[in-house]
Amino acid sequence: MKTWAALGALLLVACGQDCAQVPCSSYVQINFSSALTEPGRYQFDVVADQEKMTCAIHIPAHTDDACDDALGMVRPNDEGLGGAAGAGGAATDPDALLGIGVIGVYDHVSIVITRADDELASDAFEPDYQDDDSCGGCPAAEHELLIF
Repeated sequence: MKTWAALGALLLVACGQDCAQVPCSSYVQINFSSALTEPGRYQFDVVADQEKMTCAIHIPAHTDDACDDALGMVRPNDEGLGGAAGAGGAATDPDALLGIGVIGVYDHVSIVITRADDELASDAFEPDYQDDDSCGGCPAAEHELLIF
């Protein structure tokens, strides 16, 4: 798994050096093929096994940015929303969006990203979970999302 996985970073912060002593969370990390950097309001609609989840995020970051608890954004400055904390990447803009994490184990996940009513990306996939040895062996999956 990439070292900047949003939820993996949360688990490492939460469990310190001994991950075996802390309950961990399984997750899907959706990495964007290119960072989202254009100013505006972004809408993230995720459906995971019929469970609908959303994030409304601005670039630059805004006080009314919000995500459902099972979602967390990945930004270079390690700040996350919802149930996750993000970690760094190659983007230099601290407000850039690099990916989104979804807490849980799901058979099917779909995502649609829009900005100003323009669809920037959409995909549906079946996560391929692997044991994440960085924190007690919790199942974790990664998926790359092509940004149009």
